[in-house]
Amino acid sequence: MYNEEEQIEAIKDWWRANGNSILIALLVAVLASVGWRWWNNHNTNISLGASSAYSEMTQLMDEQLNNPSAAGRAAVQTQAEQLIADYGKTGYASFAYLTLAQVAVQEEEYEQAVEQLEKLLAAKPDKEVEAIARIRLARLQLQLNNPDAALAALDKKLAQAWQSRVLELRGDAYQQQASAEQAREAYTQALQAATAQDSARNRLQMKIDNLAPTS
Repeated sequence: MYNEEEQIEAIKDWWRANGNSILIALLVAVLASVGWRWWNNHNTNISLGASSAYSEMTQLMDEQLNNPSAAGRAAVQTQAEQLIADYGKTGYASFAYLTLAQVAVQEEEYEQAVEQLEKLLAAKPDKEVEAIARIRLARLQLQLNNPDAALAALDKKLAQAWQSRVLELRGDAYQQQASAEQAREAYTQALQAATAQDSARNRLQMKIDNLAPTS
């Protein structure tokens, strides 16, 4: 048995041998805990900031749709661009790109709209936003008489819910290319993929009938 002095000395020896590693372990644990809380708070702050910026952008866009003006358009663009700059890694940035494209379309600046949608796709958005962007991009390319680019925009498998729209746009692109047979086939497939309640069914049937071979 150690006497009291020997016990104290043994504790000191043990602490000298192990104290630093224990302190380091405790420090790492504390820093990990603090870091985790900071990261959570940081992400929360980013999410709140992005949400607030998005709300302001949509409000400005609503005002612009109701009362169009050059100043209103500039305000929407500025807010959308700032949202992308500040919160480009959040999902809200995708909607900012879509908004910028929408503003450009309203001014019939289709090439600028194409540019915004291409930037959005380059940022690799989620699948639903990607589908919306690709379909809008294809429509713009058709507006610009670029059927090859429209087909390229649609050259990726999208969710089944979008198939009728995709096939119709492919038909439109084939028609611009003067490929009537391919266009009619695409419209027929689009009609088959459309739901019974789809308002596009009548339009698709008209497109098919207009391309019916003459005897």
